[in-house]
Amino acid sequence: MQTHTPPGKNNITPTTTRYYSKRSIFLALALLLLAFIACLPGLISSQNVMSVAVIPTQAVDATFLNDWDAARSLLLERQPPLWYNNHPLLASSSAPMLYPFSVLYYVNLNILLFTAFHLWIALVGIGLLAKRIPSKTGRIIGTLAGFALILVGLPALRPDYMAAMAWLPLSIWLPLCSRRYIKMLGLGLALGFITLAVETSLSLVLLGGVSLWLILAQAKSGKWKSKAIFGGLLWAIIVLALALGLAGPQLFPRLAYQPLNYSAPTKLEPQIKGATLLGLRQVSETDLRYTLQIDSGTSRSIEMTVPEQYDSGWQAQYSLPDEPNKFSEAKLVSTSEGWRKISLEPPSKTSIITLRLRYNPLSFTLGLYATFLSVASMAMILLVLGWVRFYREDEGDHPLRRIVKNSVTPMFAQLAGKVIDFGFAFISLRLLGPEGNGRYTFAVTTWLFFNTLADFGLETLVTREIARDRSPANTNRYFSTMLVTRLSFSALSLPIAMLWVGGFSLTGEMTGDIALAVALLMVGMMPSAVSGTLSAAFRGNEKFEYLAANQILGSIIKVPLGLGTLLIGWGVAGLAATSIAVNLIAMSSLWTIFTREVIKPDIRKGFERTLVPAMLKSAFPLMLNGFLISIMFKSDVFLLFPFRGDIEVGLYNSGYKFIDALLIFPSAITLALFPLFSTYSRDSRENLMRAYSEALRLLIIIGLPISAGTLFVANDLIGAAFGDKFLPGGAIALQILIWFLPFSYINGVTQYVLIALDKQRYITIAVLITAGVNIGGNLIFIPFFGYIAASAMTIATEVTLLVIYAILMRRIFAPIPFFKTMARPAAATLVMMAALTLITVVFGFNNFFVTIIVGMAVFLGGLALFGGITGEDMRYLRKVIRK
Repeated sequence: MQTHTPPGKNNITPTTTRYYSKRSIFLALALLLLAFIACLPGLISSQNVMSVAVIPTQAVDATFLNDWDAARSLLLERQPPLWYNNHPLLASSSAPMLYPFSVLYYVNLNILLFTAFHLWIALVGIGLLAKRIPSKTGRIIGTLAGFALILVGLPALRPDYMAAMAWLPLSIWLPLCSRRYIKMLGLGLALGFITLAVETSLSLVLLGGVSLWLILAQAKSGKWKSKAIFGGLLWAIIVLALALGLAGPQLFPRLAYQPLNYSAPTKLEPQIKGATLLGLRQVSETDLRYTLQIDSGTSRSIEMTVPEQYDSGWQAQYSLPDEPNKFSEAKLVSTSEGWRKISLEPPSKTSIITLRLRYNPLSFTLGLYATFLSVASMAMILLVLGWVRFYREDEGDHPLRRIVKNSVTPMFAQLAGKVIDFGFAFISLRLLGPEGNGRYTFAVTTWLFFNTLADFGLETLVTREIARDRSPANTNRYFSTMLVTRLSFSALSLPIAMLWVGGFSLTGEMTGDIALAVALLMVGMMPSAVSGTLSAAFRGNEKFEYLAANQILGSIIKVPLGLGTLLIGWGVAGLAATSIAVNLIAMSSLWTIFTREVIKPDIRKGFERTLVPAMLKSAFPLMLNGFLISIMFKSDVFLLFPFRGDIEVGLYNSGYKFIDALLIFPSAITLALFPLFSTYSRDSRENLMRAYSEALRLLIIIGLPISAGTLFVANDLIGAAFGDKFLPGGAIALQILIWFLPFSYINGVTQYVLIALDKQRYITIAVLITAGVNIGGNLIFIPFFGYIAASAMTIATEVTLLVIYAILMRRIFAPIPFFKTMARPAAATLVMMAALTLITVVFGFNNFFVTIIVGMAVFLGGLALFGGITGEDMRYLRKVIRK
């Protein structure tokens, strides 16, 4: 039966759409011109440069203007406006310093552009609101009245109030928009701009009012049902979280600011006991360097009082002449006058020290990370929208299209998760310190071992079985059987883990917070077991995009929960408790998507007790491989902890954080090449060797210069990322561990070649031998050399695995082309190391960015000189550049 589209519905032609688009652009430009014209008379007649209003304006506080101008000066000098003229500028001021559109004022210190832009935003918002009025007459009257009010009244406000009020009409219109995700993103941005534009108290009032309006609008559209009201409340929470996160760098310092009494001194010179001031160098407003000569005598304690305003964001550190970039912590407190008092006791080997006072408030760092999370969340929403809009899956799709989709989405999620997790570590390790980080590392490593055993390789096995037969009955059968089995194993793991913890308590290193953290992580295994079972079913049905989105969502949720528990003092136990909440949210979201996109599982009908033994028998080799790999790379934690204590575990783990982040390269490349390896292993061994050699060459070109360059910047990396508490131990661990990287890159791609050749049973034997070498070496050397031995044994383990793989490849396929793939990159790396040694050691010039730039330039130049860059590489590069 033929159907016809009713008149006026879905019959808009492309020509009509282009007409409406051109008309919208014309109206927007007309409104912008109107905004500029409205500003000009006031600009010409007003004596106040901060106003462009025709009517009398609100007086602009001189302090407000001075603070805004000071922020401009600091930003132009590429410094955050944290401290200026002996007071915390960002925290104590109400000026919109970090409001993005303040740049319109910063460019020429004139309010015309700033006012015109916000008039335009307000006019657009009023126009959109007027379109919601039912009658044509009402729309005309409402538009004219709104325009008149905006054009006359808005420029009369103080600039920050004007900016906030300009975004208000748009914020009122957005909850009425029918497109939910546009509503969320637009309202999050608008409310974020309001929070950045105006003082904290008013911004919170406006945010509360708009949030209430959003809840009412959602409830009305849902006919005031409880589900609609709850949905509106949830939307309001999400929007507020996005808005407050965007405004974090400015909002958090102002919320945390607690003004102290400060008495102006009669003398500005520092008062020093135990040393003499040789000089003062002001690097910036937030970085002061004092050179002190220690007085001769029996006591080496130094006390220095700086008669400048104290704030909790100030930190004191000192360095020695032979290591000017390595800083140790000093004590900094406030005197009764509100001045800064520093106490330290430098080592006896030196007579001169450099004392650094640095202003780096934690609230600003947390705000920056909150902004990063908000932007990442918005980007994820846009990616999901784009995926839903443009991607359509069909059973008749070419296999390559599915391979690309199934490899790119996990790679993107893994990369995004690594970035978010590393940012989380950037703050959490500073709060935990080496000792707390060591304790949490022990708890997580314990959880990892038991989680590997509880999974028992079932996730991989069930993925394979469902992929072979994606019928709802088979999916439900394997899903239900795996779910019951995994939940049973997870429940059984808790008492065994507590016995494990009890055994370690005999060493005297086990503390109550570690035991509680292990227990909480083990409880979190229950929802994690459900999520793992769901993940296996999603992978079997090639629904990788949902897993990718859920992985990023979990990483984003983990951050505010984890940081919140650390800030209120719950420590490692609080971090472990957040894993339960994150796992529950991840499980709930995956279950909801699973029931909509795959099947609605019937566990009673699907569970087959007779299937369990067969599944466990098939999955045992997979479990054994995973368990041996965990032993190979994580057993050193269980030996470091009882022999050397939690501090050394924390230092070792701080270096390992960078290694974990850098392992994304081989993972991405090998996953992308594995389908090609599998095809060539059947059709053309020659092509397989060519692809394998090119992959090795690419990974060596990435891995060798990173390893060599890290030797020279490890101290800066650890200090900047995790704080000076992790120096020098964390830097030493990183300098050793980094040489694990090139061997790991080679082993990673070689392992996938062996799997493509269907020789994975040999991998188990190789891993078993290597794990034995690792455990034996760690048992011998860790009691004597601690984390240094653990770092060195990590390299030795990877070298042992490479030797075994080389023997296997020679017998099964072909020798690993070491010389062909490594000679030229290795020569270029040696030249790079020589150049960096000349700069940093011989000439004593240590600058992180200069070291990176010079190292990259010398390596690439050496690679080209030695023929490491082929003509085919250049042709491909030119092709990419043209695209």
